[in-house]
Amino acid sequence: MTKGKNVGGAANSFHTGYLRENMVGQNFKGSKVTNVTNKYIITENGSYLRKGLNVNFEETNPNAGGYTTHRRD
Repeated sequence: MTKGKNVGGAANSFHTGYLRENMVGQNFKGSKVTNVTNKYIITENGSYLRKGLNVNFEETNPNAGGYTTHRRD
């Protein structure tokens, strides 16, 4: 499996489905991401409000259910 590119930016600039497909299972703030909702990034050790949060992650599924990387609206 090839290594994906690193992607980062404001968590609210990404579609929820895209974040869920790419972040679940990766480390974020010291613990593994278990789920991503429209409001929170949920990890094993707690949840983080997406609004105002910057994220960096490895893109594992660039097509992620047809969602584009960034919203353009």
